[in-house]
Amino acid sequence: MSVNAPSALRRAAFVLLAVAAYGGWAIWDITQEGVVGPHYSSLNVYFHLFGTLEPVPLALLGLFAVAVFVLARDARLAAQGVVDASAAPDMPALRPAVAHGIAAAVVIAAWALQRWALFGFPLSMDEFNTGFESTILASGHVFQPVKAEWIAFVPAIKPVFVAWRNSDMSWYSGYIPVYAAIRALFQLVHAEAWFNPLCAGASVLLVAALARTLRPDEKSAPLVAVLALVTSAQFLVTSGSQYTMPAHLLANLAWTWLVLRDDTPSIVAAALLGGLALGLHNPFPHALYVIPFFWRWIVRREFARFAFTAVVYLVFSYAWLMWLRMERGGEPGAGGGLLSLFAVPGLQGWRLTGMNLSLLFSWQAPVVALLLVVAYVREARLGEMEKDLARGVLLTFLFYVLYGSSQGHGWGYRYMYGALGSIALLAAAAAPSLIEAVGAKRAQLIARMGFALALVTTVLRVVQVEQFAGPFAQASAYVGGLDADVVAVEASAVWYGRDLVRNDAALSRPVIVNGSMLNQLGWQALRERYGARLLAVGADSLVAHGMQRFPPRLRPKPAPAPSTAPVSP
Repeated sequence: MSVNAPSALRRAAFVLLAVAAYGGWAIWDITQEGVVGPHYSSLNVYFHLFGTLEPVPLALLGLFAVAVFVLARDARLAAQGVVDASAAPDMPALRPAVAHGIAAAVVIAAWALQRWALFGFPLSMDEFNTGFESTILASGHVFQPVKAEWIAFVPAIKPVFVAWRNSDMSWYSGYIPVYAAIRALFQLVHAEAWFNPLCAGASVLLVAALARTLRPDEKSAPLVAVLALVTSAQFLVTSGSQYTMPAHLLANLAWTWLVLRDDTPSIVAAALLGGLALGLHNPFPHALYVIPFFWRWIVRREFARFAFTAVVYLVFSYAWLMWLRMERGGEPGAGGGLLSLFAVPGLQGWRLTGMNLSLLFSWQAPVVALLLVVAYVREARLGEMEKDLARGVLLTFLFYVLYGSSQGHGWGYRYMYGALGSIALLAAAAAPSLIEAVGAKRAQLIARMGFALALVTTVLRVVQVEQFAGPFAQASAYVGGLDADVVAVEASAVWYGRDLVRNDAALSRPVIVNGSMLNQLGWQALRERYGARLLAVGADSLVAHGMQRFPPRLRPKPAPAPSTAPVSP
């Protein structure tokens, strides 16, 4: 059943208000639970970030929703034709020179964020891990053998998420290698810091091109889509990070652009690009994106295109599976396989789902979140490919409802980053509905208000990111800059102290050891070997350089009695 524009706008404003209210309740709930702040047992950075970063943006989102209700009070008159809902806002077409200028500005802004707000520091161990592997690949190897004298200490020197091969005593990242391989090429020319920003800039140009093709009769659609993307704080901040997500977004948009060209060379290129996208670091961001397109091809009996693309994807999928098996030296994976990561969510899982939705909305411009909901309410007004995009966004979100844990570190809801281009294009598709609902002048006012709030929240986000990342970057620089051969850190005494163990693949000096994992035999062995070149860094020094100490009741239990191995089990 078709929903008229005023009704769709009211429903969308109600959804935004409900999401903002839920986010506010969730902040209260997790604060009462005690998982905002240092909390050893839960590795709770997701909840800490939500509780400390989200109050102001969620409040602004709620206020924006209320303002839309007020501005839409004449919506029924618009639906009856009394209000002039046909006159489009005076928005110019997006000229190519302007699009390239915006893309260049995004590249520079993302690079600047990486350097000054994130300190050039891979805050999460996911980010560190891709850099770890890119360094190995840049040296011409896949695995890095660990020096013989350190093999017994591997549990205490291995960074989080780095994988170990017993077959040849080497380590590696454990991810599928395409992102790390591309990053390695940039590393060889000393341009590694530009990779993600360039992905972001190229994504801007592709969003403009796609909007122009999908909405050929709406000259303002490319500008709306580009504004929707570049005003996303998640897009800007994550583009300055060292996550793999900017490459996923670029690959998805480039794939869509090729599919839209609809000629044989483009179909072949899209299949090959998609196969590579499955191997960027894990297959889900691209696989979830393309499933609705595949389904449409089947329904429309485009069997040749579907069969060719499916065969190419299967070949690449088999290759990436063989890569993972080769990485493990033929050993089976741990933990019951991939499906063990997913389960029907319980009560806590549904709470987490609502928080993730709050993050998805609060890290976008409020008007973009509003238009996204309008696009779903009026899905019948979307074109075929826009419906594919909408279903891909929904499928991606629902897929991670079944994921067994939070995202951990991340700016916004990072699992949705690969779909940000789709969200921008859907916002552009829904913009005419906003005009139809309230008329051109009020639509302009709502848009300006939403983008102005986005500017405020983006500045706030940059400050928040700098304040959160700074202490970790400072402490890591302190530990890694000590004049020693070995630095043993009291990692278990500080919040996320384990992340300070950031040895590179070649174990460059100083080697950082998790001192909390050493037993008496391990300390004795290191002292005998390194003498004065071994430095122990206690909790007081780590706290002085920005880390947070665990409250006494949350400190881990002391290591068990000495054994014949230097590292406590």
